[in-house]
Amino acid sequence: MAPTKANIEATYQEVLADNPDTLLFYYSGHGFIEGEGGENFIAPKDVDVKFEKKKVGQVEKEVPIPLNGISLKVMGIQAAKVKRVVFLIDACRSPLPEAEEASLSKDEGKKNLTIARLSENESDGGKSTKDAEEDKSKDGDVNSKEIQLRQNLLSVKTDKLPKRVLEAEGITMLIGAAPEVSSLEDEDFKSGIFTHFLKKAFNGGVQEENQEEYITEETLSRYIEDRFKHYYELRKKESELAAEPKLYNLTFDRGKKGEILITYHRPIEGHERIDKPVYFDESRDREVNGKLVYNEKGKREELRFFAKDKQRDQFYPDSLGGVHKMKYAFENDPKGELKKFEAKQFNLENVEVFQFGTKLLPDKGWEYKGIYNDANVNVETGLKPVSTSAGSTTKIRYERQIFDFNGNNILQEYFDNKGQLLEIDGVATVVRAWDFNGEKTLEETYDKDKKLVAKDGFARYTASYKSKGNPISETWHGKDGEYANNKSGYARILSVYDEQGRLTKKLF
Repeated sequence: MAPTKANIEATYQEVLADNPDTLLFYYSGHGFIEGEGGENFIAPKDVDVKFEKKKVGQVEKEVPIPLNGISLKVMGIQAAKVKRVVFLIDACRSPLPEAEEASLSKDEGKKNLTIARLSENESDGGKSTKDAEEDKSKDGDVNSKEIQLRQNLLSVKTDKLPKRVLEAEGITMLIGAAPEVSSLEDEDFKSGIFTHFLKKAFNGGVQEENQEEYITEETLSRYIEDRFKHYYELRKKESELAAEPKLYNLTFDRGKKGEILITYHRPIEGHERIDKPVYFDESRDREVNGKLVYNEKGKREELRFFAKDKQRDQFYPDSLGGVHKMKYAFENDPKGELKKFEAKQFNLENVEVFQFGTKLLPDKGWEYKGIYNDANVNVETGLKPVSTSAGSTTKIRYERQIFDFNGNNILQEYFDNKGQLLEIDGVATVVRAWDFNGEKTLEETYDKDKKLVAKDGFARYTASYKSKGNPISETWHGKDGEYANNKSGYARILSVYDEQGRLTKKLF
C-alpha cells in the first residue's frame, strides 16, 4: 500500500478496532512541526503545503499551512483505550518552509513539501529528496527481514516479569530528532541513524547489554542514547561540523507509569542460547549475576556481569574482579576443527583491560597469550589491577604459554610492553616436560637473557616415575648444575617399592 494519508489512517483505525492491549507504531520518513506549540506531524507521500497571507506582528507574511499531514498528538488521543502505546518516529522536526524557500507545484497556490526541503536532504550526505525517500521507504517497511520481532507475548511467563513491567500502562514516544532540526541520515547505514540503531536494538542489541531477555521502552531508550553518543564521538573525530543526534522521549497528557514491554526473548528462536550463572565476589562478599550468550553453534559469544537492586527488582551493570564484559571468538580449520580461540575483557567504562587467546601449533600443541591493556599493570610483579583507567592505552603482554595436546604446560614466558622478555620474581621463562601419564619430569627457569636462574633455591627440577603418582626419583639442581636444596631443604628424594608396587621406603 502506498504510504498516503488515507492509507496510513485507515490501517491505524483497523488496528485500533481490534482492541489491542499494546500498540507499537513505527514510522520512518518525512516529518515537521507546526503551530506555536510545535506539534509533531508526519508527512505521508501525498503531503502538500499551501500558503495563506497572514499578519505576523506588523508584517504581512505568507504563512505555510500543511495539507494531509498526520498529527501524532491526534493519533495518541485516538489510541486512548489502548493500555500501552509506544511510538517510534524517525522523522524531521523542522518547521514548514517559508514561501520564498519553496518552489511552485503544478497546483497554483500550493507548495510541494518535498521540493521545498530539497536543500535539507542534500545537506544530509548530498542525497536528492527522491534518494532519501527511497532509502527511508526501505527502512520503513515493518515487514523487513532486518527487523524481526518474532515474539509471542501470550507465551511469556509473567511470573518472570517485574511488577513495574507487568503493571505498566500509558503512552510514550521516542523521536530520533531534536525539535526544530532534521532527522540525521548516514550513507554508510543507508538509512536514518535512529532506524539503524533500532534494528540493532531489536536484533539482540538491548538483550546483550541487560540481564533481562526482554525489551521495554526504557531499556530501548537507554540503548539508543548510548549508541547516539558513541556515533557522535566517532563523527567528531572525522569532522568538526558533525551534527549531534539526540533522542527525545515525549509523553502525552495521558502520561505513563512503569516500563512498557515491547518484545520478549530474542528475535530468532533457537539462534542463541542464554545461561545465567551466579558468581561469588569474595573481595566484596556478595553475589554477582552473569549472563552468558552462546551462538547458534553452541560456542560462547559473550559474558557480562550484573548486580541486582532488590528494592527496584532491577539489574544494573556490575563487574567481577574489575571485568564487566568478556567477548569470545573462535576460528576453525577447513575440517571444522578448532584452531584459534580469543577472549577479551572490558571494564565498566568499556575499555579493554585484558586479552587472552589460544591458537593451534601443529605437531606441538596450543599456544596461549594473555595481554593486559593498562599502563598501571605492575611490570615487576605482573599483577592484574582490580580496576583500570579509561584513558589507558598501553598494552603490557603479561604472559605466553604453550600446552601440549594433553593440556600440560610446556612453556611459560613473560613480556613487557615492548615485547621484550620480562622477569617476574627474577624469572622470564619456564620450560617443562611431561611423561605419557601426565607427570612432570622436568622444570627449568631462565632469566631474560635466557640463562638458568634459581627460584626457590633451584633452577632445574627432574623426576622419573614408576607409574602415575609413584615417583622413583626427584632431583633439584642450581644454575651451575650442582645439587641444590629446595624450599623444604632437600636436594634429592628416592622412593623404593616392593614387587607388588607398594612404597616401602623414602630416602631424602
